[in-house]
Amino acid sequence: MFSTYLSYYYAYLKKPRSDFWNVFYYLSETYEITENIHQDFVRKLTLDVRTLSIKEFLQLNQDIIEHLKNVKSENYTRFMTIIETLFEEFTKNLLKREQPYNQLLDIDLKELLKNSLELSLARTLQKPSSLLIIRRLLFQNNSRTLNVVDRIYTLFYNLKDFDQDLCRVNEPADIIHDEWLQDFLFDIPENFCTQLNHHDYRNLCNTYEDNRWTNFIWSRIMYLSILKSKSGKSNNMLLKLNQWMIDVKHDTFNIKDTLTNIIIVNLFEIIIKDVESVLALPNIPSIIDFIFRIKNEEIHGINLKEINNFIQRGQSFVQDILLLKGQLNMNI
Repeated sequence: MFSTYLSYYYAYLKKPRSDFWNVFYYLSETYEITENIHQDFVRKLTLDVRTLSIKEFLQLNQDIIEHLKNVKSENYTRFMTIIETLFEEFTKNLLKREQPYNQLLDIDLKELLKNSLELSLARTLQKPSSLLIIRRLLFQNNSRTLNVVDRIYTLFYNLKDFDQDLCRVNEPADIIHDEWLQDFLFDIPENFCTQLNHHDYRNLCNTYEDNRWTNFIWSRIMYLSILKSKSGKSNNMLLKLNQWMIDVKHDTFNIKDTLTNIIIVNLFEIIIKDVESVLALPNIPSIIDFIFRIKNEEIHGINLKEINNFIQRGQSFVQDILLLKGQLNMNI
């Protein structure tokens, strides 16, 4: 009976349907919200939020937050579950439908992200709605019209402008998906070495801000770029990158040169660590020097065990050469 009444009442109301929301608030604050009532409100309120603009939805969120204080304790979980369902529905429709980027302001999206945490039982960024908002704020801010380097500039600026408290308390690996980074990958060494000249790399380093989200994202960009580019041309890649380090004047190790250090860490992990013999490597003195220095500094992300194995293989090779030379001298 209540479902029938609710349906007629909803159909009778004209936009904005604030009276219908008031019924929802009143019942949540006064009576028990049963499973049937829960489902009835989800169905009707979902239809309502689909029609709202982001400004209207943000205002609605403020109303919800205000009424949340008065919700009966036994209704709290159901109330929040309804709101979470509506939030997911609104955000999905807002961000997945095709529309010009300039119709959504960053300030509104940041407020939406803040609300997604506040109006959540778990208060986690790993909800689909939060992930959609983060992806739009950081990675889809009209960046597809730019070349890869300019996209990364924009990404670094977006990261600077992102809520640093969220960066501190949330592991980036739990939030950032590799598929988000596809528009930021380089072909190495082709467009990487040509597009990132001395001037552009200096600007990129100046734009970069040292925090674990930026470090993780740059590391994943380099890891995925090297991985997709290495097939059949690893030695050429190493040679060109070694020369690139010289050209951009980043061939001398500096513990604060985080972007370059991350590049070397990923080169080692993907290519160098599995080389059986140092003879198989081209002449890459700058890269090798960085590897030794990174080991000594124990820079985060480097696999010390693998580096030690690599160094030990090199030392064993040199010892074998010296032993062979000694045997030859004895036979002369």
